[in-house]
Amino acid sequence: MKEKKTLEELIQDYNECKEIFGDADFTSIMIASSICDTYCERKQYDKASEYAKRNYEASLREYGVDEPMTFNLLAKLIKFYAKFMKNVATRSLNLT
Repeated sequence: MKEKKTLEELIQDYNECKEIFGDADFTSIMIASSICDTYCERKQYDKASEYAKRNYEASLREYGVDEPMTFNLLAKLIKFYAKFMKNVATRSLNLT
């Protein structure tokens, strides 16, 4: 059974893959998608949104607007951004 990679290992893999293939390569997009999910599990929605945005933009450039993967990445970006904004709003309410 293969061990699950740490977030740091995923980020290292992503950076190495970007150097070789660029950020719009399918492999880079899939690694960054795993990074997004990991940040989401940790409730670090700002970082999840950052990687989701990179992913969406890379897919849009490489595959176009009609590609289902591009649509799914946009949906993921919206989801993470909404969670991030909800956290920001909750924190600001708790400060008052």
